[in-house]
Amino acid sequence: MRIEKHNPALNAVVSVDFDRALELAEAAAAALRCGEIWDPRHGVPMTLKDGHGGTGLRMSVGTAQFDRVADEDGTGSSGVSSLLSLL
Repeated sequence: MRIEKHNPALNAVVSVDFDRALELAEAAAAALRCGEIWDPRHGVPMTLKDGHGGTGLRMSVGTAQFDRVADEDGTGSSGVSSLLSLL
């Protein structure tokens, strides 16, 4: 994956869950094959800024002061999580 290849030099992605991303991508592709469209963003790969917070993912907001693992979804990621919960 490109993130694995380039992120060590760029340090652009704080937290990655490749296993979940691949699982969700496969489910999204299967749904499309069945004619299902969950949302206008269906099948579009995306990343979220680490300040939005996603349950179990590290968020730092660019500073060690706020570096932590989120215990709940933030406002910016809640819509994405709601969409993914349809699975």
